[in-house]
Amino acid sequence: LPSWWGIGAGVPSGDSPLIIGLENGDVGRARPGVVSVLVPRSSENLASLDVDWLNGHRGPVQNVDTSPFFHNLCLTCSSDGSVHFYNALERSPLATLEPSAETKHFLYAAQFSPFRPSVLAVVSRSSFLHIYDLQKSQLKPIASIEAGVDGAPVLCSAFNHVSPEWLATGDARGCVRLWRLPSTLIQTTDLERAAVRGSHGRESGENVVRSLWGFAP
Repeated sequence: LPSWWGIGAGVPSGDSPLIIGLENGDVGRARPGVVSVLVPRSSENLASLDVDWLNGHRGPVQNVDTSPFFHNLCLTCSSDGSVHFYNALERSPLATLEPSAETKHFLYAAQFSPFRPSVLAVVSRSSFLHIYDLQKSQLKPIASIEAGVDGAPVLCSAFNHVSPEWLATGDARGCVRLWRLPSTLIQTTDLERAAVRGSHGRESGENVVRSLWGFAP
């Protein structure tokens, strides 16, 4: 099944792109306009999509997420073992992460932290939870934890939006584990605060992200 994402809401507004991840690895963006969630779904009122395809993955797209801090910044993860960062207005990824570059482990989910712009969590079929702090490293996770019970694939992760120190993972055996994050992963840094302010000012969001995380142009 495809993964669907609308910036800022489950149903995107007219000026927000809808990002689509497909089973064949394609990633696309579209602007479907405003669709009422109260209208019953039928073939007569389905919104048509004019999709503009981005440079996608080499395997099925498993998950799509949006940054809660930077407008138009999103990520996708795939069974090809990679996470792509996109400015939703550009075709090519800003950067690509490979938590297990040597083995290309199947990735099931990736999610931005709701508290720190540079932190994200990635989970894999190899049972690992990978946590990135992109201010510290764009090449390797700062932590890789075997999160599945008895080596079970980890299928999903979720940050707690109320208590920032908690992160949950769920595995293929039906087990949920809670992880306590250190303060360094939940307290916004001065550089992050400046970057968020800059992204709402005259400087482009893409330039702000490149400067904050050191992504090459």
